[in-house]
Amino acid sequence: MEALSGGSTPLNNRKTMLTTRETYNNITGTKTWNKIKQLLPNFKQQRQLVPVYARTGKTLRFNRTNQLSRVRTLLRSITFVAVITMYIAAEPVLAQDHKNALTAEDQAEITPAKALEMLKEGNKRFVKGKMVNRNLMKQVSQTATGQYPHAVVLGCIDSRVPPELVFDQGIGDIFSPRIAGNFVNKDILGSMEFATKVAGSKLIVVLGHSSCGAVKGACDNVELGNLTHTLKSLMPAVHGVEEVIGERNSKNAKFVEDVAHLNVKLTVNNILEQSPIMKELVDQGKLMVVGAIHDVSTGRVTFME
Repeated sequence: MEALSGGSTPLNNRKTMLTTRETYNNITGTKTWNKIKQLLPNFKQQRQLVPVYARTGKTLRFNRTNQLSRVRTLLRSITFVAVITMYIAAEPVLAQDHKNALTAEDQAEITPAKALEMLKEGNKRFVKGKMVNRNLMKQVSQTATGQYPHAVVLGCIDSRVPPELVFDQGIGDIFSPRIAGNFVNKDILGSMEFATKVAGSKLIVVLGHSSCGAVKGACDNVELGNLTHTLKSLMPAVHGVEEVIGERNSKNAKFVEDVAHLNVKLTVNNILEQSPIMKELVDQGKLMVVGAIHDVSTGRVTFME
């Protein structure tokens, strides 16, 4: 086959008899032909890509200049479709740009069960790496005159477990009291009573986590300044784990895990037993208190419902 630009005869007057496959092999290469075959498996559809002047069996007579133009158009179309497909795949993240902060009306419509579902969905986004792309400065402006969080997350001070990130929440979405070992005392209970009874939050999550340094310290009876007093609050969980295979210290990963889980459960019970205000809200169906564990190796949160 002559080169497309070779010879002295004008391209638009040079017509050659070639099969459909030969046409694409010479103009675009075998790989492009195979791609076209995948996109257009029907021979009739393939044939429509070629300006037909005469046809005998599978032999086509075509104008090379027009054919080149059509192939280039097809390749541009394939590229365009690929770009659009990639954009659509990223749409779950991009679609929620400029998400507004919660309003009083939003908070009033959220039930305890809905608040829990919002946190579950947020953690799924976090784990998948498809977090909402928020305009945080817009939310700063929107919450300047008031806040209406839907939940309270009591967490550990561990730097690997920031509640707003783990649950993919924005400014004004959750209250997040934090203390080593995620336990409660009167100060934290008072803060939670404000968050629920006064500010209207519908859910409390006690969020423990794997490989907790505070729990390990309690398991080893660590004594260090004021930390000694802090870790005493975790001792009921340490002593509460009775069936232990191996040593009762931080070298026993299973023991540490069991203590962390029990500590979360005891904290949930302490909230309900030590705060009549929050217990009343729970009894009225206005509040839910649940425990959860965050896996620092995967980012996934497992709820104890």
